[in-house]
Amino acid sequence: MIFTFFIKPTGIALFGALLGVIAFAMYDRIQKPVLRIAMITGLSVLLILLANEMMSKYLIMENYQVGEIIYDVRTYTGDAPTGGLAIDPPNDLYFPLQSLPAVVKIFLFAICNPLYWTKLTALKIYYLLSHTRPFWSSVHNFYSLLILIPSYVLSLVSFRRLDKPVLIFATTFLLIHILSVGITSEDWDGRFLMPLLPAIFILSGIAINFTFKPKVS
Repeated sequence: MIFTFFIKPTGIALFGALLGVIAFAMYDRIQKPVLRIAMITGLSVLLILLANEMMSKYLIMENYQVGEIIYDVRTYTGDAPTGGLAIDPPNDLYFPLQSLPAVVKIFLFAICNPLYWTKLTALKIYYLLSHTRPFWSSVHNFYSLLILIPSYVLSLVSFRRLDKPVLIFATTFLLIHILSVGITSEDWDGRFLMPLLPAIFILSGIAINFTFKPKVS
């Protein structure tokens, strides 16, 4: 489990999900509001510090500066089509001081360049979740969407069937993982989607079970 936490760039998602479950379990047991606030604050600070340590290993500002959706796509010189895998940044981008912590730099960049940052992040998340690429065949891309879109819908349907600790774990894990890719970079071969698929397929299986399970008279 400890080893998994430090797998870049999305290992922190598992750690954040576990913190969410721990916070939920402890919250019900702590009666004093001050202690509840202290617990939530402490766990949040711990998660932010870990995220900052992991993000500091990435060239995130450099990625924002060139507008890459997939890492290093601007330097690609092959014949495979890469249209849509980078966007042109505006000329008046604001960049925070290089000496600031990584999490602070990302936050300031997003606040000061909201439209550009949102578009860049949304495209990375799109390519992550759709598992499509312009250099893959149309059949491959169609098959990915054919399998993944129903799986995502069924996963959302299953949320109302989950116990609260499981719901907190699943939601936190998925959101942190997706956002981690959104604020860093998507990859060439779609491997960042792989840690999500077991959770997605388990959740969609729950929905299928309750949706199509024969009713006992």
